[in-house]
Amino acid sequence: MKKRSVLLVVLVLVLISTFMAGCAPKNAADEWKWTPGKDEVTYKSTAADEWSPTFTVYVKIVGGNDTVLYDGKVTLTSPQMMASEFLSAAISEKGLAQEGLDVGFITKVGDYENDSTNNVYWMYYVNGAMPNWGTNEFRLRDGDYVKLAYEKYQQQ
Repeated sequence: MKKRSVLLVVLVLVLISTFMAGCAPKNAADEWKWTPGKDEVTYKSTAADEWSPTFTVYVKIVGGNDTVLYDGKVTLTSPQMMASEFLSAAISEKGLAQEGLDVGFITKVGDYENDSTNNVYWMYYVNGAMPNWGTNEFRLRDGDYVKLAYEKYQQQ
């Protein structure tokens, strides 16, 4: 009789936890994800060889006034897989001028240039978080989301 009661309690707890998990709100950790647009570029690094991996990353570049400059996939073959390589491929695909990407601190994309007077800068995010490294030092993984945004800097 005692085994039956314990089994019944365990079964009820499993059912309750299953029900609660199914009713949970959307994971707040995924709010940074977006549905990628139709832009698409494939690029092979000059340093790539036959053993270099190929990754696809979702890239969104947003200029001033929320002007979308690129929104879609970048497929890259490279031994490095740095964020700067993916961003460079997207920027080049759109024929935009850029400054600073090669050193990891982007100062200009297209007509949008860093503005220290108004505290507006190019900032990048990987999977919703701002990395502590420049774009030329941050390695991406297959399926990552990268957003480069021209926005007002606010210390946290």
